Amino acid sequence: MNLSIVTVCYNAAATIEATFQSVLEQDYIDYEYIVIDGKSQDETPKLALQYKEEFLKKGVHFQVVSEPDKGIYDAMNKAIRLAQGTWIYFLNADDSLYAKDTLSNVFSRKVVSDYDVIYGRVLKIKGATEEMRSHDPVDTIVRRLPFCHQGAFTKTIHMKKELFDLQYTICADYNFFLHIYLQGKQFLKIDTIIAKFSMNGLSSNHFYKMLKEGYRIRDKNGVLGWKEKLYANCYRLPVYWIYSQKKKWLTPKKNDTHK
Repeated sequence: MNLSIVTVCYNAAATIEATFQSVLEQDYIDYEYIVIDGKSQDETPKLALQYKEEFLKKGVHFQVVSEPDKGIYDAMNKAIRLAQGTWIYFLNADDSLYAKDTLSNVFSRKVVSDYDVIYGRVLKIKGATEEMRSHDPVDTIVRRLPFCHQGAFTKTIHMKKELFDLQYTICADYNFFLHIYLQGKQFLKIDTIIAKFSMNGLSSNHFYKMLKEGYRIRDKNGVLGWKEKLYANCYRLPVYWIYSQKKKWLTPKKNDTHK
């Protein structure tokens, strides 16, 4: 099996059918689908079981786990432990794959097996507004995550070794990708639009907490810029204030970038 698609959800009955439909209509079928539900109180588990029959008709293994969890990354770790695919991909319950041929476009490339992470574009959706999110060169990862995780496919073996660090409630994915980048893992940037990404998610609604976690992660991994350290240590201010008030000082010059 080439791919494990994962959807983690909680009380997502209003949106999860669009997610299921976008996967079901793919012209690529070499995948399994894992749904990790946090013991929803609405119709989410029932809808998942209804769609199970549709996926089985297509020859796709579909698995649903519905139990309490300790947050989104704990749920994602459960899926990682269950995943059997060579690659793993996370699609949230209010997001959807961009087109019917999205997966075939990604995995028809002969070079993909040479890489550890493949990442493409995502279309950000907020209400009636749509905006293409940039996917930047991978070396910008020492400052921020250069892609959205709904646009990234990762070799499952690496995720099983690392898992997500639950001390980070918003940026554990950034911690994971930065860590394997510093280990020398290979990233492939492609121009394919992978998903429609809802801006109603966790990181979108906790912007300053996300910045603070990003600061801690870069510090832990040894790539925190000296200017960030200077302001934090001298003024003892919350990192979100530093970012909002001193942003122009925080952009590293070329010679500050990790190689």
